[in-house]
Amino acid sequence: MDKQNLIIFKHNSFYNIMKELEENLNLKIFEAPSEKILNKIQGDLKNYLIISSKKIKNKKNQFILDKTPIKLNKLIERFNILFLKVNF
Repeated sequence: MDKQNLIIFKHNSFYNIMKELEENLNLKIFEAPSEKILNKIQGDLKNYLIISSKKIKNKKNQFILDKTPIKLNKLIERFNILFLKVNF
């Protein structure tokens, strides 16, 4: 199975936190500060999940991070569920 990839869209502080945890979570973390960069990263990946604060038009595999604070273990659990949905 391909490695799971998280693309964090316009969330610099969240990206920094997740980047520190990247090795322990067995995920590859990407930052997309703009939609142009998001499109480039998305085009290069197969198994990905986009994390953003609001829905992005014409993009699938999104997780909207709008209810904060959230416990890290619950967040990881949600990511795993969404990755399973994408794969099946």
